Amino acid sequence: MHKTAAIKEFKELPDYQLAIIEAACDWVFITNKAFDICYVHKCQSALDEILPSNLVGLPFENFLPTDARPEILQLLRANCRDRKKTAESVYADPLTGLHQFKGVPYQVETFTGFCITIRQISAHDLGSIRKELYGDSYRTIDQHASIQLAQQKLIAGLSSVFAKSTDSLDELFAYALKELGSFMKVDRCSVFRHDLENRTYSVLYEWCQEGVTSTKPLLQNIPYNDDDEGFIQLTTRPYIAVDDTFAYSGEAYRIQRESGVHAFADLPIICHGTFWGFLGVDYGSGPHYWTDSEFHMLQTIGSVMSATIEKNSAKKDLEEAIKEAEQANQAKTDFLSRMSHEIRTPMNAIIGMTEIAKTAADPGRVKYCLAKIGQASNQLLGLINDILDLSKIESGKMELVLAPFDFEKMLKRIYTVIQPRVDEKHLEFTFHLDVSCDRYLISDELHLNQVITNLLSNAVKFTPEEGRITLHTSFIQRDNQATLLRVEVKDTGIGIDSSEQERLFQPFEQADGSTTRQFGGTGLGLSICRKIIDLMEGNIWVESTIGEGSCFIFEIPIAFGDVNVVEPMELPDLKNTRILVVDDSYDVLEYCQQIITGFKIHCDTASSGKEAIAVVETSDTPYNIVFIDWKMPGMDGLQTAKEIQRIAPPETIVIMISVADWSDMKTQANEIGITRYLAKPLLPSSLFNTIVELTRGSETKSTNNNKTKPSYHWQGKTILMAEDIDINQEIIRVLLNPTEIAIDCASNGAEALEMYCQNPDRYDVVLMDIQMPVMDGYEATRQIRESGKLRAKTIPILAMTANAFSEDVKRSLEAGMNDHISKPINVDELLQKIDNCF
Repeated sequence: MHKTAAIKEFKELPDYQLAIIEAACDWVFITNKAFDICYVHKCQSALDEILPSNLVGLPFENFLPTDARPEILQLLRANCRDRKKTAESVYADPLTGLHQFKGVPYQVETFTGFCITIRQISAHDLGSIRKELYGDSYRTIDQHASIQLAQQKLIAGLSSVFAKSTDSLDELFAYALKELGSFMKVDRCSVFRHDLENRTYSVLYEWCQEGVTSTKPLLQNIPYNDDDEGFIQLTTRPYIAVDDTFAYSGEAYRIQRESGVHAFADLPIICHGTFWGFLGVDYGSGPHYWTDSEFHMLQTIGSVMSATIEKNSAKKDLEEAIKEAEQANQAKTDFLSRMSHEIRTPMNAIIGMTEIAKTAADPGRVKYCLAKIGQASNQLLGLINDILDLSKIESGKMELVLAPFDFEKMLKRIYTVIQPRVDEKHLEFTFHLDVSCDRYLISDELHLNQVITNLLSNAVKFTPEEGRITLHTSFIQRDNQATLLRVEVKDTGIGIDSSEQERLFQPFEQADGSTTRQFGGTGLGLSICRKIIDLMEGNIWVESTIGEGSCFIFEIPIAFGDVNVVEPMELPDLKNTRILVVDDSYDVLEYCQQIITGFKIHCDTASSGKEAIAVVETSDTPYNIVFIDWKMPGMDGLQTAKEIQRIAPPETIVIMISVADWSDMKTQANEIGITRYLAKPLLPSSLFNTIVELTRGSETKSTNNNKTKPSYHWQGKTILMAEDIDINQEIIRVLLNPTEIAIDCASNGAEALEMYCQNPDRYDVVLMDIQMPVMDGYEATRQIRESGKLRAKTIPILAMTANAFSEDVKRSLEAGMNDHISKPINVDELLQKIDNCF
């Protein structure tokens, strides 16, 4: 019967009845009519490790020795029909000695069963019976007392050694088994380890008498068999003992006999309330009749072993915790050291360049100093953002915001950020995008941008001059219809040793300490990337070889939004258009051909100037457009373009492509009639728009993607700015001065509220700082909205604050603000968001 079903059948006895019964015996059982145990109580003086809870729900016969089961069960069945009878008997348990058994019918309300009590009988009271049972092995009371004294000394000695020793568990158990085995004169003494998951047991420690063969190699991963009760008995009884293995059948006894075991006893070792394993002793010379004192000694030693195992486990846990704490402290110490270096480096540049600019008479020198100050300031801001991001992620406050966005435009913005450093190191940067996507992606654009920017920045940092970096993106369709975005950032940098690769994604870690000194960085970036990718339910990893470079890869699940519709234009018929791409990089040629043919346009390629000239000369149909890389070995792009213009029809348009700025080659290109230029890295939309414009007859002479910054003129309009820091007021005034807009300043929220309420029709926009004295920006905004003044509900209010987290933006919007501008102020963002208000 299942344990819970058995318990439901039993209704508890009154407390006074239980107290009487339990005081009179070692064990009390209440069973149902099928003899399934519904309730069990164990006397506190019972010297065994049986766990009563393990017996509930099991057949009562499991508690009885095999030989006594038929007689006891027959007595119980005989009393089923006559409630006045009592079943009484004395039985011999080879495991635990002699017992007095008493069973009576039991009924409480609707429950009917049996109440069974068992009391252990001492050898002194029933010496004659013990002698009859054990024959020549029976000992007198004096002999028994002498042996018990010796056993107690052994137990005391072992307990003292276990308590005081600092030796390992292996050494302690080896010593204990040797002492125990020598005392008992057994052939073998072993500790077995239980494997709960695989339901097997193995010899963990073993001692053998001289000349006795070890069973340790044989007894490994031995399964508990379904045809024996070894597993159940070890978890529900104080011990298992067999006087003679040749008297029993079964796989377990066969293994014992083959191992030379004639008699054995096994006692469970319980650790932390669970079955850990068991202590076993065996004889090989012949049968052995086990005594109570032997079981008591083995139980006590097993308890000492159990306590030692628990103590050792706790010690290991403590040592591991201390080690982890020390590692964490060391990592934080190293981090603080790096932070000190990372903060002081840009601060030194800011302070130093400021002092130089103060004394510089040359405007060019001043401009140079300001540029360096700007770079150092951005570096310092990036450091602060990394620290705040990690803190936010680890506190569980980072949330993903899923929305549709243009993936290609996001990549353009990322490249704009890293392009100055790419150009400075003369790196070859290539996009290799999957052109199958003409729809918006749905994901967290901000955090995806952060991950890709970090990976590309690292690639630029660790790639030597004139190296190569490739950003490859693709979409993977899974069987369950989910789509993964796969992004690979590959470089030809220094590479990472395999032993260091996983550690890279831990906070405050870099491949080695010298990395920080040589290349800078906090060691937070990749940790933040992993945590973001984990939030996105994706995976990130690195593949790298020392000296050859690295490839950082991540995959995240994404969804697709609406079709990405460009501005309407009259598209020309491109089916007869022929394109030739000339570049010495086979990757670039493959990528361009994939993109252009994806637009249903014919595309040929050539890997050198000479090959391109040969292709043009032998082509039956002239090419409409020829894209030529500027820097190629042998015949460079300008020479190739000049020769192609000589042999090709006048209608063929030649476009120069390069990572270099157009101004670097413009003069030379114009001398040979080349007036069009396309900047690398090439994006699908850039190629398509260029082809469309040229085949449509556009007169645009340059297809360079560098856009002129818009100019803003807001003369006649007025801003109300609430800002409590004077220098911040000055910065905004200077930044907005070219726009000719008027600015009124308030030093706190209360002052801003008063100024607006006094003259509401004067102001067109409100710039509202958040953290201010007297009244903060949130409260000032709420009161403006509720003031009932002219345009109070509709006037644009822009939060302007150093609180830059997504929840800060959300809180600003909930307070009634229209948009959010983060400090430090990005000039383009400030101008664009103000312009959106008009």
